[in-house]
Amino acid sequence: MPRPKRMPRSLVSSSQGQEAADDGGLTAKLSAYLGAHPGASQRQVERYLQRDCSLSAGEAGELAAAVMAKLASHQAQVREADRLVLRLLCQGALGAGQEALSRAGGWPMVIQRAHFHQVSPYLYHLLNASGRLAALPQAAAGELQRAYLLTREQNAHLFAELARVLSALGGQGIPAITLKGAALAPYIYAEVGLRTMADVDLLVRPEDAGRAEAALADLGYGLNPAAPDLRPPGFLRAYGGSAEYARPAAGVHGPLMIDLHWRLTNSEWIRRATRLPLDALWATARPWSHGGAQALRLAPFYEAAHLALHLLKHRLATGTLKMLLDLHLLASAQEADPMTWGEQARACRVAGPMYLVLALCARLLGSPAAGALADHLAPGPWRRRWLERAFLSRGSDLLSDELGGWPKLGLQLALQDDLGAVPGIAFRVLFPEGEWLRARYDLGQEASLWPHRLTHPLRVLRTGEL
Repeated sequence: MPRPKRMPRSLVSSSQGQEAADDGGLTAKLSAYLGAHPGASQRQVERYLQRDCSLSAGEAGELAAAVMAKLASHQAQVREADRLVLRLLCQGALGAGQEALSRAGGWPMVIQRAHFHQVSPYLYHLLNASGRLAALPQAAAGELQRAYLLTREQNAHLFAELARVLSALGGQGIPAITLKGAALAPYIYAEVGLRTMADVDLLVRPEDAGRAEAALADLGYGLNPAAPDLRPPGFLRAYGGSAEYARPAAGVHGPLMIDLHWRLTNSEWIRRATRLPLDALWATARPWSHGGAQALRLAPFYEAAHLALHLLKHRLATGTLKMLLDLHLLASAQEADPMTWGEQARACRVAGPMYLVLALCARLLGSPAAGALADHLAPGPWRRRWLERAFLSRGSDLLSDELGGWPKLGLQLALQDDLGAVPGIAFRVLFPEGEWLRARYDLGQEASLWPHRLTHPLRVLRTGEL
């Protein structure tokens, strides 16, 4: 999952703030507060400094004003650096000019944002293949090369483990479809070292999930306790769609992680609103191999649908640009018939989500193939205008403004293909079925549901999250 935005400590630097930081760690406290509350206003910061850090009203006001001014300046640099990263990805162009580079904080900030968006290895490939890498400052070129070499080494490690896992599943007669990076890196990228991967995503049939978990356990895997938003296993099996498994590994790469799926998506709103046919998904899957790994991958339409839904399920920040690059390369590599994709998307009730993500891909990466597909998936005129004004017109700013809570949930509901179903979905989000509540909160059959019938809607209303 995307990590919350953290505020660099250098942004806390007034004289009074520095003295307080020396005395009681105010810098760390304030950085943690802003990381947990990225949309906090100056007044909210002042109240926090008075209430939790024991500053006087005058001290809190002065420090809050200084911090917010520095934060605004930093965010302006981030946005400018994101624009330069996009320009490099779209055109491989280096003629940004010193003025734009200065507004972005120079090459260090541009490279930092490329790392954040997880596109550094691909950017290295583009610039190196076009002969433009030498035009970068030596330090910036070296950073991109190091990112590429590290990704290539890590992916070799992951694909070796993937071959081991697939062999174990095959030995039990369990077919598997690779998702996201494990499927796309050998297929649409020039080499597997150009696409960053933190884990391996595998899809098995629902009836094979228990045996697949047992096969992973035999290899030393267990449920990852560090997985975000960990739900009870019974809930994951009945209403979720995946669980993350990990096993310790020696060396610099850290633990090995397998995200095991038995449904294509595990979001509650997606489960209730879409109609992705598992039988058709498996029937159209295609074989692939890389090194010792042999598995299946999704047909291009289902691959694109999965990427779009996965992106909207999360917060449209960390990893967004990497997944948009996936879609750009996937759309460009296919001779997809937009009419056919449009019919499939509407049958699966994913036309709205796919339209938004493909339109964003076309807007940010200049992808003509994605734009053509988006045109055939577009909703009605009023919803299209609303999405343009509320979302697409923000362009590259979306890459630094993480979407969460009610804005994210509201966007997800607004993208439903069947708007008539939205009230029913919204009602069930607040007041789910009894068995859902028992599974979600790990309650026995004898436990009373009434406390959770009261607290669950309050929790959703407070956070905008399920």
